[in-house]
Amino acid sequence: RQYEEGQECFFEIRYTYYGNKQIVDYVNAGALSDSSCYSFSTSSYAYLCCGQDYCNEDWLSEHIATPYIG
Repeated sequence: RQYEEGQECFFEIRYTYYGNKQIVDYVNAGALSDSSCYSFSTSSYAYLCCGQDYCNEDWLSEHIATPYIG
């Protein structure tokens, strides 16, 4: 479980490992105060959204390893 400073959000990401490949099982996000955080996944990516400006692949790739959805 990791915490994103400034956004007052938390997110939890669980992985499964197949050899050296990291598979994202799920992403769970929540707000600690009035911040708006949520998560969802598609067939290609798991998205973590904290506020209007954080719901994108670029933000995700900067904070966690590139996700693979199994």
